[in-house]
Amino acid sequence: MTKIYDSHAHLNFADYDADREEVIRRAFAAGTKFIINIGSGMGMKGNDDAIRIANEHENIYATVGLHPHEASLFNDQTFETIAGLADEPRVIAIGEVGLDYHYMHSPKEDQIRAFEAFIALARTKRLPLVIHSRDANRESMGMLRHGHAGDVAGVIHSFGGDMEQAHQALDLGFYISINGIVTFKNAQSLRDAVAALPVERLVLETDCPFLSPVPFRGKRNEPAYTAQVLSAIAGIKHIEEERLADILLDNARTAFGIGVEQTTVYRLDNKLYLNITNRCTNVCVFCPKFRNDYAVRDYHLKLFKREPTYDEIIDAVRRFPGYEEVVFVGFGEPTRRLEVLVAVARWLKEHGVKTVRLDTDGLGNLVYGRDITAELGSVVDAVSVSLNAPDAQTYSRLCNNPYGEASYEAVLNFIRLAKTRFREVTATMVDLPNIDVRATQAVADGLGVRFRVRPYYRESLRYKKERE
Repeated sequence: MTKIYDSHAHLNFADYDADREEVIRRAFAAGTKFIINIGSGMGMKGNDDAIRIANEHENIYATVGLHPHEASLFNDQTFETIAGLADEPRVIAIGEVGLDYHYMHSPKEDQIRAFEAFIALARTKRLPLVIHSRDANRESMGMLRHGHAGDVAGVIHSFGGDMEQAHQALDLGFYISINGIVTFKNAQSLRDAVAALPVERLVLETDCPFLSPVPFRGKRNEPAYTAQVLSAIAGIKHIEEERLADILLDNARTAFGIGVEQTTVYRLDNKLYLNITNRCTNVCVFCPKFRNDYAVRDYHLKLFKREPTYDEIIDAVRRFPGYEEVVFVGFGEPTRRLEVLVAVARWLKEHGVKTVRLDTDGLGNLVYGRDITAELGSVVDAVSVSLNAPDAQTYSRLCNNPYGEASYEAVLNFIRLAKTRFREVTATMVDLPNIDVRATQAVADGLGVRFRVRPYYRESLRYKKERE
C-alpha cells in the first residue's frame, strides 16, 4: 500500500460535521500515515477544534494560528491564547498564517501585524510555520527573511508562486507543499515548477475540503485524495510512485518533526558535540540546514518544540564517558544561548574535561552589545570562528545577517579579543567556489591565528542560482 499523508487538512470545518469519522477512517484505510489538521480558518474556535480532533486520533496532529483572512481578530488576548495552545502536545506547527492580498478580507496592516507576531511565536516555541501567501509573495518572503523564519522553517502551503519565490523559500529551509491543483488542466505553470523543484523539498497536502484533484474535482476534498496528488507528481518527476512516496513521507516528517528523534548530545570518535540551539544570527548560503539536511551521520540535529534545558544537556552528557574534548556546535549559533552555554561549560570544566571548544560565528559581541569573550574565557579553552571571507562585501553576501557589512569587522574584533582570552583560536572558512582561500588565510595570518578550511560538500540553492 502506498504511503501517503496529508500535511494540510481542515477537518474541523463544518463540511465534515455529518461524516467526519468516516472521512478519517477512509483516509487511514487508504494508507494515510498521518494528517495535520489546520487550526486557523474558523476563528479562535477552529484552533480548539483542531486540537480536540488531534487528541481523539493517534495519527492526527494540529496547528494553531489565525488565517490572514482572520487577521482582524488579532490582538494581545488572542495572541496569548494561541501562544498557550502552541504548548499543547499535539500541536506541531504555527499556521496557516501569512498574507492574502487577493481577497483582502482583513486590512493589510492587520495581516502584517499578525504575521510578524506569528513568525516570532514560531521561533519562540520552536515550531515550524505553515505559510499562506497569495498575491503577496514579495512581502511574505521579505517578512520571513527579516523575521529569521529560517530558524524553524516549515512549508509554503498550496504553492502557486513563481520559481523566484520558490528559490527564496527553499533558501530559508522551507518545503513546498503541492495539492490537487497540480492535476488541473489549466495548471501547467505549476507542473513546470514541480518538474524543476528538488523532490527532496516537496510535501503533499489536500487543503480539504477545497481543491479536490482530478477525477474528484467539483466534489468535497478529503485526505485520502493525496494519492492522486502523489500520482501526478510521480508522473511529472518520472519517479516510481512507491519510491516517491518514501521520499515525500520523509520530507514531511522532517519538516514537522513527526517521528524524528532529535539529538542534543552526540559523540564522534573521542569528541562530544553539544547541539543546544538551531537559532543563528546568519543565514549562510552554504549552511546545510537550509537544505533541511540536519543529519550528522546517524544523528538528527533539528530541534523541535523547544531547546534542551541545562539539566537535560547535563543528563545527556553523563551518558557518554571517556571523551577528551567537548564542542559546542550543532546547526545553530551556541552563543545565542550564552547563559546556558557558560553554565554547561563550567560544569564540564569542574568535572575534569580537558578541552571545551566553541564553534561560533564571532558575532556575539555585536548581538549582545558587550564583550562576551570575558565570560567565555573562564570556561572555554578554544574557539573556532567562522571568518568565511577575505572582505566585508563577500562576507555580507555569503552570511546574510541584519548587520550587513559591519558584521565582518565585528568578527575580526571578536578574533582579536579571543586571542587574549583563549589558549587556541582558529579562523575558518568553507571552501566555496570562487571564494579566495589564500586571501582569507592572509586575513587570518594578519590576525595571528590558526586557519582551517572546512570542506564544502553540498551546494546551496541560492549560491547555485547566484553563480548561474
